[in-house]
Amino acid sequence: MKPNEEDEAFAELFAKQEAHMADAINPSHYKVGGIETIDYMRAKSTREEFRGHLRLTALKYLSRAGYKHEDVIEDFKKARWYLDRLIKDLEEESKHAKRN
Repeated sequence: MKPNEEDEAFAELFAKQEAHMADAINPSHYKVGGIETIDYMRAKSTREEFRGHLRLTALKYLSRAGYKHEDVIEDFKKARWYLDRLIKDLEEESKHAKRN
């Protein structure tokens, strides 16, 4: 392989890994039926229940990191996804409260 071909091969491999990581955190099967599962859960639960789910699911991924499989980073990214969603929910409530 020529040096330029190696760079292209590495870039292609990196792009595939990034796409896989995104799919592993929020795979397409969670979006079947026209609504994302997490949004359906939010619609069917109280705000307190939903936030508890987000917090405890983040804790689950933090607690199992390095034990379920070797990809510790994937577990940390999943935990971050749930924490980011929790923060988003809290920020939306805060903005709404300030407007009223």
